Amino acid sequence: EPIVRETVFQVFQDVNTKLFGSRDSTGKLIVDFKYKYSFYLDHGFAKVVLDSGEGVIDKNGDVIIPAVYKSISKQEVEEEFSKADLNFDYQKNTYFTAKKDEKYGLFDTKGKLIIPFEYGSISKVSSDKDFLKGWIQTSDLQRDKNGLINVYTNVIIPPIYSGFKIYDNFLIANKRVGSNYTYQLLGLDGKPISDIIYDEMKLNYDYFIVSKNKQEGIINQKGEIIVPIKFNYILAKSSNLIHVKDNDMYYYINVKTGKEYKIKD
Repeated sequence: EPIVRETVFQVFQDVNTKLFGSRDSTGKLIVDFKYKYSFYLDHGFAKVVLDSGEGVIDKNGDVIIPAVYKSISKQEVEEEFSKADLNFDYQKNTYFTAKKDEKYGLFDTKGKLIIPFEYGSISKVSSDKDFLKGWIQTSDLQRDKNGLINVYTNVIIPPIYSGFKIYDNFLIANKRVGSNYTYQLLGLDGKPISDIIYDEMKLNYDYFIVSKNKQEGIINQKGEIIVPIKFNYILAKSSNLIHVKDNDMYYYINVKTGKEYKIKD
């Protein structure tokens, strides 16, 4: 039984059956010799393969996810990110995407299905910081549109959007319309903070410069319009002050008070 790979346990291949299993350093059997391919531990878990499909076992050889799925992939933070936190909990912040009948679901490290097999894809969001807050990206079965699910708060945003920007207190969702995009402000509950759809939306300091029908204005994080959407352009100068063009006039506006400051010739 030649050694194939050595980790916390040692993985061997049976010379007769050609199947893989593992023993500890004393030779005690940990994982039965039944898997088709070699496997290795990664933070206490290993993906394994049977004729019936792919699954996951833990360092003790216990089955976490039965090997019945077409594919299994791990969703986790980048190694450098986790190393920066000495108290980082891999089990809490690691998930497994599984494929069944051309649909995807998500398991936690205890083998509990936390997102049902209803989606065209399931993946971690691009930011590790947002991933650690529980956000998981989903897509429709055609993989044309995206949604979000928060596995901690159970918020489900259906896959009807093109993409998202996630912030501490709100989300910006966008939809592709032809060659352009529209933008909407959502709460962390996934519900629209404002029903108004904008052509542009950019966060500056604690307010948004928004555009609609080629005119710009300012809204706050409650979705309230605090500077009318009527300007040719707006440039953020500080947390209080913006520079605006109103037809042929240029001046400043205090976004907190609404007071205007004209520019003298």
